[in-house]
Amino acid sequence: MKNFIETPTTNRGVENTSKYPVIIDWLTLSGHFTTFQEMIRFLGLENSGLTFEETSPKWFYKYAMTYNNEIILMLCQKDDYTMAAVNISGRGCRTIESFSDFSLFDLICKIVSLDNFKVSRIDIAMDIMDNSFSISSLVSATRKGNFTCRSKFYNIMESSDDGIQGTSLYFGKQNSNCFINIYDKRAERGFKPEEMPNWTRIEVRLRHEDAVGFCERLVSGYDVGRLYCGVINNYLRFVVNSSDTNKSRLKTAPYWQKILLHTEKIKVFDSVGVEYDYSKFEEYLFNTCGSTIITYLKTHTVDEFINELSMRNIKLNKRQQILVDNYINGIDYMFLEKF
Repeated sequence: MKNFIETPTTNRGVENTSKYPVIIDWLTLSGHFTTFQEMIRFLGLENSGLTFEETSPKWFYKYAMTYNNEIILMLCQKDDYTMAAVNISGRGCRTIESFSDFSLFDLICKIVSLDNFKVSRIDIAMDIMDNSFSISSLVSATRKGNFTCRSKFYNIMESSDDGIQGTSLYFGKQNSNCFINIYDKRAERGFKPEEMPNWTRIEVRLRHEDAVGFCERLVSGYDVGRLYCGVINNYLRFVVNSSDTNKSRLKTAPYWQKILLHTEKIKVFDSVGVEYDYSKFEEYLFNTCGSTIITYLKTHTVDEFINELSMRNIKLNKRQQILVDNYINGIDYMFLEKF
């Protein structure tokens, strides 16, 4: 059985007064670079120990390298000052937060300040882990038409996987400048209702000029909560139940107003770090260090290997220590958030 553990809430000394965290969950940037190593350095990952491997490029780029399909670097030419792009997925954002010399906010500031660099996509998500709020309220309101949205396109997707029911709401088209996805994150992660509280994610995907405008306002000092709230309010609003066909005249539904009020208090993006379990640990150990371990064991005994480790006074970091503690206590899953 999976176990959910509430984790530390500090974020590099920055206070977040909101009940609900807001995170960056995707970042695509473009600019000019000469080499992949220069791009890795730009991301603050030069001394991270992460290994990038060649992969198939996307779009019109000719060369690409990736770390675990989480961070993809692309170049038009090699060893020449050329157009380049970086795709950082949700897991890649957690990797940046955990291993980079820079925060995601630092990276956005760098991109905005440089000529010929821009953010072409940014996903901002709010996680609501609260039993008093359920996605079922939004589904019911959507079915009844109790909402206003700038896009005429919306969709309700329901799924079932091994007895776990999940629901997603889509507002707008995925390739549009603004797209909102509200979904049951608990179900997506494979948790049953008795295993953890309600976990609803409200994800805003901004592209092109909307992404550029959001980032420019963010680095100019705008409160991130008010920015996020402003995007939501401008695009989507759930309203009280009424027979009035002019939904724009109706009051905002109390459950939706509660979310927006909390958002206004947010001062910074939360840094949630990597999701870390034993499979993640083994994946890093064997995929990244496997060939080095095999080489050593082919030239030394296991006893020599263990002896070398014990002589070097190697200390565990916070994530590793929690992994050990949970193993001792029989816990096989956890979230390591906001160190």
